Amino acid sequence: MRGGVCPGPTPVESTQAASVEPIADADAGSGSTQNDGAAGTSVSSSSGNATLTLSRNAVGNVDSTAPLQLVFDVRTNPGDVYTITVPESITNGTGVYTIGDSDPISASTGIVTSTTDDANHTKTFTYRFDSVASVAANINFTLHNNYNAQPTPVAGMGASSKSITWTYAGQQLDPINFTQVIMPVMNPQAAVTRVLPSSSTYKAI
Repeated sequence: MRGGVCPGPTPVESTQAASVEPIADADAGSGSTQNDGAAGTSVSSSSGNATLTLSRNAVGNVDSTAPLQLVFDVRTNPGDVYTITVPESITNGTGVYTIGDSDPISASTGIVTSTTDDANHTKTFTYRFDSVASVAANINFTLHNNYNAQPTPVAGMGASSKSITWTYAGQQLDPINFTQVIMPVMNPQAAVTRVLPSSSTYKAI
């Protein structure tokens, strides 16, 4: 298991930091929105003072090239602790996305740390808050295609359902579900020629 603080060992004020402003507490409520539209449709889950939104509900070989981003919006109170656990694309290589870092949060508001679980192929972000504030933090992804070389055949071929889970004070909240599609194709622009083994030695393969 590997862990770290996002983006460094100590949270610092930054021009890229998550937006923070003092606010009043809000009425609690919960629910989720799981959209089944185009790949560019966002998916969200809300509970109490927090909303988690994924910018797309499908990744990989789908009809969208839009960036993939997970946005955590929360109205905080001192002592609040949230975790967000994101699954890796595949278990044996890069896949169609890699999970980046979370935006930092102001040191006066709290701290965010991350831990990578190699056994379960997930990355978990933990947000601990020390003050009343409004925070919007992005978790960023890098999208990939099927051209990346893999040490073994790519796992997760076809369409699969993935879930981003999150908790507040140790209690599970409604997950965000999205679809991953890995469907390699060939479109050669010239005739395919056999290079090895020699056709004089092996007439057919």
